[in-house]
Amino acid sequence: MIYFFLTLVQSRVVVFHGLGDSCSNQGMKDFSKKLGGDCIEVGNGASSSFFEDFKLQADDACKQVKERFYGEQIVAVGLSQGGLIARYIATECEFGGQVKKLVSIGGPQMGVSAFPHCTSGIFCYPLNALVKNAVYYNVFQNHVGPAGYFRDNTHLKNYLQSSHFLPDLNNERNFSQERKQRFLNLEGVLLLVFLKDSMIYPKETAIFQILDENGKLLPLEESTFYKEDLLGFRTLKEQGKVKVLEVNDDHLRMGPIDIDEIIKFI
Repeated sequence: MIYFFLTLVQSRVVVFHGLGDSCSNQGMKDFSKKLGGDCIEVGNGASSSFFEDFKLQADDACKQVKERFYGEQIVAVGLSQGGLIARYIATECEFGGQVKKLVSIGGPQMGVSAFPHCTSGIFCYPLNALVKNAVYYNVFQNHVGPAGYFRDNTHLKNYLQSSHFLPDLNNERNFSQERKQRFLNLEGVLLLVFLKDSMIYPKETAIFQILDENGKLLPLEESTFYKEDLLGFRTLKEQGKVKVLEVNDDHLRMGPIDIDEIIKFI
């Protein structure tokens, strides 16, 4: 019991909200309070999450972590796209401290390959075709947050060359051993995947899976990211430091039992 309370004192819980959300929203206030954490507001909140270069959002979050938690040990918790920002803090942010554990709740860790809530149908097919043709132009990378983690499985060359954010974070481009080592230094990673997720596609991106060039879900063990252990995810998984929690509901719809599991983990 003494060790439990010492752990809580040593590691501050820092929460990063998702697309269209804000730390000032009651839902985020309640969630952060349940975790005993502090929510980091990125830019202007909801508007910045939509209309600001995702790399700039991550850098802004890092700046705030430096200001508020310099030199401390923290547990980084991210909801939806906040899961990517939480990972950015763990591997890229120099704040004089260390991220001890990472919690990603429905986070698009390997990007998204379709417009939210629109993966199939007469209207969605042309919409996604339009998105894929435009998403890697600088005007979209600079002014549409989710463009920074859009992964077009049919045009990976464009993704690797022109995406402003995700290829570097995943060590798919500009490989960094330091980035990998920081990820390997995590004591644990908790990934929540929502089995009825209609927001991020594929939903399995939350557990580091991707689509192949034909649009089929690729088994984790067959991806280059995993086989070559680009980030160290395979190593952590083999060490038993990665925990996956499946939630049988839509995006971010957690019940008390799910939240209790997060609290136990942190």
